[in-house]
Amino acid sequence: MLNSLTKQRQKLKQVLTSKSLLKALLKLITLTGVGTMGRILFQNIPSVEPLLALAIISSYYGGIEYAISIAIAYYSSNFFMLGGQGPWGAFQFLGTLLAGILAISFKNKEKSPLLPLIFGTAIFEICANSSWIFTTGITSFIISFVPAIPYFIVHLTSTLGFGALFKRINIKRIIRGKKIEKDIPFNSRNPIVGDFPATGK
Repeated sequence: MLNSLTKQRQKLKQVLTSKSLLKALLKLITLTGVGTMGRILFQNIPSVEPLLALAIISSYYGGIEYAISIAIAYYSSNFFMLGGQGPWGAFQFLGTLLAGILAISFKNKEKSPLLPLIFGTAIFEICANSSWIFTTGITSFIISFVPAIPYFIVHLTSTLGFGALFKRINIKRIIRGKKIEKDIPFNSRNPIVGDFPATGK
């Protein structure tokens, strides 16, 4: 994982010193803006939002700059949410950033972003719910995870759904900006799980 992050830091340094800086920034701004608007539009549906899925998918294909950018967007978007900004904002930022970093660490191990989406959502939920320590104390914090389970399930389902949508619109090509070959056949009925190769091949 450390080697992967070192490579990502080197890649980020190259991006910042290359002629394609403006193009890279435009991609970051566009994807971040789309994800932020999606979160605002879906705010009336608890735990349903596209920003976390975008953070994981774009980090998986793009790198650490996407994890940082979208984590900042997640924090900033709270100012436009009905609940406003609060102590949970910093924990949501941390959860989004860690989910993106996790996706990067999976890049060379998994052909599909399925596992990063699952574990990334779990990490985000743990971090986000940790903000309750400051208002309820450690005992109530631990107990609070039980009623949070249904929200986790909904959030995981929405993250997988938005992840499938981002795969369908070929976000990999949008991020990398060039024609790419699909690693393995794509299952149109199940875009994420369909990334895994068939058994025995």
